[in-house]
Amino acid sequence: MAPTRTFCCCLPVRLGVFILTILNLVGGTLIAIVGWMQVSQLRKSPLSTEDEIALVLHSATFSVLAAISLLGFIGAIIKQRSLVTTFSVMLLIFLCISVGTGVYAMISLFRNNAQGLVQACLDANPAADQSVCQTTAKVTEGIIIAIYAIVWLLQLWGYVIVVNYCHQLDDEEEELLRSNIVEPASMSGKPTTTYDSFGPGAPPSGLRTGISIPSPDMRRPSRSEV
Repeated sequence: MAPTRTFCCCLPVRLGVFILTILNLVGGTLIAIVGWMQVSQLRKSPLSTEDEIALVLHSATFSVLAAISLLGFIGAIIKQRSLVTTFSVMLLIFLCISVGTGVYAMISLFRNNAQGLVQACLDANPAADQSVCQTTAKVTEGIIIAIYAIVWLLQLWGYVIVVNYCHQLDDEEEELLRSNIVEPASMSGKPTTTYDSFGPGAPPSGLRTGISIPSPDMRRPSRSEV
């Protein structure tokens, strides 16, 4: 039997794929729904062109994540290597898209709203110094960057788990092929047993049972002959 690959020291990678696909499916669906609801409100509450583009890309990205997560979940259930491989490739593509859209969203957010964060801080605390509010705005930007970085690292870790599960499916397939080859080979040789039939041409019963029967010429003479 092929060895089970694990993550987090002891958990099987198949369980990791299940957890990853369920979280991505549920989270991606919810975020996509919220994003598309915001897109539908753009006519009533328009944003800047850059913010609208970022919102649409954000919603589309998480819609794709939900779709490929469903594909990976089905592949993990039926142990279909092609579906799991497709899921891993799509995860890598999604990671690249996520990094690109995330960087674009952060640049758009910081460039357009950095001064707004400072002004909001001053409005909330009129006695606060502007330098303090600027520091607060930078801390907020740092938190946002850290959140994006953690999400990207988790996505990369999930991709590694799925790739390891693909390798495990390869190992199981090779083990199955090896067992199918060895078993027919072991059954092809004719076993060395007693004779298959007792018809004409079969050896004497003594030979079949392993008892030696002396030939007539070798028998001991009787008393009358002596």
